Amino acid sequence: MSYLPEDQYGEIITDDLLRWWLSIDIPRQLAEQSLSTPSLAPTGSYIVRRSLSSPGNYAITVVQGNKITSYEILDMGLGQVSLRNGRCFASLQDLLEHFYTLPFPDEGPGHVALQAAHSNIVGKTQQIIAMRPPVPYHQQQQQQQQGAMYEVIDQEQKNGIMAQADDGMYGEIDDNTSKFFQQMDKFLFNFVRYIAHMKMPIPFFFFALLHRFQVVLQTRGW
Repeated sequence: MSYLPEDQYGEIITDDLLRWWLSIDIPRQLAEQSLSTPSLAPTGSYIVRRSLSSPGNYAITVVQGNKITSYEILDMGLGQVSLRNGRCFASLQDLLEHFYTLPFPDEGPGHVALQAAHSNIVGKTQQIIAMRPPVPYHQQQQQQQQGAMYEVIDQEQKNGIMAQADDGMYGEIDDNTSKFFQQMDKFLFNFVRYIAHMKMPIPFFFFALLHRFQVVLQTRGW
């Protein structure tokens, strides 16, 4: 049984249609065809999909008046997403819910609020994508710590790391922790890219801090 990568990091996606969209490949052309078959869907109708032109990110294709437009949604890591205009959200579902009351992606000409998720994808049959089963209590505690950008390492591993710290050696890191640091590295990379794109006057030391943090992770083999 397959699950979504989003189930492991950030807020679990609970909407069945959104889970199905993210489980299949939907090129932009297919999304546009689906929104215009047999006729143009009502304004505000939309389809969320994984971006094929920018792997790792998302895209949303939406009917705005008499035209269909696609927008990129950046995956910032750890479940967080961002629009190109700088708006950030805790999760993909939070972004969608936000724009049910406001024009998407901003109040520009022709932009409208999201109205209805378009379930008909040409040539595809909707399926239920199961969510990961409940995890033991101690693992739930680990997931809660992800919000603070770290995980609780198994006590034995923690003891091993502490015992070898004086020698400059580190214990083995389990797969979950390794995946977490990969997500955190992705978060830092996309955050810096976002800051550079917005041309914000961020002090130099802040960039130096981010860079130093990545160097520490790399030198420790994380």
